[in-house]
Amino acid sequence: MNKLVIACLCGAAGLAVPATAAADPSLRASPDTGEPGDDVVLHGRGWTIAGCANKATLSFRQDGTKLKLGSAIHGNGRFDFHTHYQQAEPGAARFVAVQRCEDRVYRRAAHVTIGGTHAVRYRGQTEHGGRVSFVVVDGNEVTRFRFMNRCSTDRERGSLVPGAMPIGDVSFSRRGGRFRIFGRFRPNGVVKGRARERVMGCDSEKMTWRADRVG
Repeated sequence: MNKLVIACLCGAAGLAVPATAAADPSLRASPDTGEPGDDVVLHGRGWTIAGCANKATLSFRQDGTKLKLGSAIHGNGRFDFHTHYQQAEPGAARFVAVQRCEDRVYRRAAHVTIGGTHAVRYRGQTEHGGRVSFVVVDGNEVTRFRFMNRCSTDRERGSLVPGAMPIGDVSFSRRGGRFRIFGRFRPNGVVKGRARERVMGCDSEKMTWRADRVG
């Protein structure tokens, strides 16, 4: 069973349009179904309650595993917290929001369904216009990472980074040897990072790149 990791885009929780205080907070995931790597937004409403903290602590839970995502700070009872599925197992799961008060604790869950195993392809280019491509497998690792640079011997497809790069919180990397690769997942299927190749006296030098999900 793959280890469960949910990538949190830190700082993505923000204030929304003011709302009237409510005594019954709610949590909703949009969309409530998805594949590993898909974006999801947690919508909180009605979290302004007398005697309670002004933040809700968020976590992801599946098959007895609990992973803390962070806190959504609110001043009007509403928040939108952006994250995405990474390495979640196919099947039922839930996001949970907790708000601590003077005399009780409020808990609300947003139930979601994770899809099955598949590969997601990304394509883009470097800051110099060279091609970049890679595949995310099961939201677990990055494979077949290629990027075109002046040291590439394959002038059609670019240099191939061997093996797989495990995905951590919201990023992956390769350091040492011939390649130095770094990538970070962003909202809306975008990945941005840096890449460098050094081989046989050739140095591509560090360059930035961007790739978009293509299917």
